[in-house]
Amino acid sequence: DLKFFKDKLSLSASVFLEKRNNILVTSSLIPSTFGVPQANTPPLNLGKVSNRGYEIEAEFNDKVGQIGYFVKANYSFARNRIDYRAEVPAAYPWMMSTGYSIGQYKGLLTDGFFNATEELNNRPFNKFGNNARLGDLKFRDINADGFIDQADLVPIGYANLPQVAYNLSIGFSYKGFDVSALFIGTAKGSFPQSGYILSTPFAKNVGQVLDYAYEGRWTAEKAAKGAPVYYPAISLGGVGAPNNGQLSDFWLRSNNFQRLKNLEIAYTFQRNNTFLKSTNIRAIRCYANGNNLFTWGSSLIKGIDPEQADVGKNRDGYLFPLTRTFNFGMNIQF
Repeated sequence: DLKFFKDKLSLSASVFLEKRNNILVTSSLIPSTFGVPQANTPPLNLGKVSNRGYEIEAEFNDKVGQIGYFVKANYSFARNRIDYRAEVPAAYPWMMSTGYSIGQYKGLLTDGFFNATEELNNRPFNKFGNNARLGDLKFRDINADGFIDQADLVPIGYANLPQVAYNLSIGFSYKGFDVSALFIGTAKGSFPQSGYILSTPFAKNVGQVLDYAYEGRWTAEKAAKGAPVYYPAISLGGVGAPNNGQLSDFWLRSNNFQRLKNLEIAYTFQRNNTFLKSTNIRAIRCYANGNNLFTWGSSLIKGIDPEQADVGKNRDGYLFPLTRTFNFGMNIQF
């Protein structure tokens, strides 16, 4: 912790390394020959996780004449690692949880779209759903065994919880007026868009396809012209769901963003005010503020809040547009 210029500038920094053990995990070391499914085995206190990172905060306060102002910034980085999880060694290192972050996504790697019938005929057999058609996603056979299966699920992106978080607060005051703003942002985080609705337009022959998906969909004409394609081919009933719906680097996108989180404008009437002199009121502060005003820098589908938590396979049911709110009020001091 440091202070400079008569305490106008303050700096604070911290570095941490945390190691935890005895974490409850479901062991996969019990052989299946015992006749007990892994899901039915009791959790054991065997897990080990390390967490490391740092945080830096700086603040500057000053006054020029009757104008006071401040600037405050914060930046933090934290990354965890699973050191032990009681799991059987896998055929390939990327199939393990040990050595990766908690919540690390594992998915398929894509290699564009199927643009020709020849590509479809020569594709590896997809054990997740071998019903690929023209315009569907084309997956890479990582271990070159001729199949697309669990062995081809590799680490992609980051976990849902961003490793980096930062914010900036600024404000100034003049006589009775004061204005303040808060900006926030994150980096090194991911959000999967492979949910039921996001990756399967017209699911169950109902609903409407999102505009960005329809305009960016694969078509034979686009493939022939080499035009950019941002979405697989679309058909009624979600025909390509077993193939296209698999979590892959195509659907997993960065949830990095920047946002004007809060903006407030206020005016304070002091006791020396003509109206307040004849009352027992010491001050009245009238204010107006807004929350979640502007968001930029996000690569997610429009309408998805970058701060949205991933809730698993049913994530579509939890996707709600971020609410922008405005508040007006006053604080009275007696």
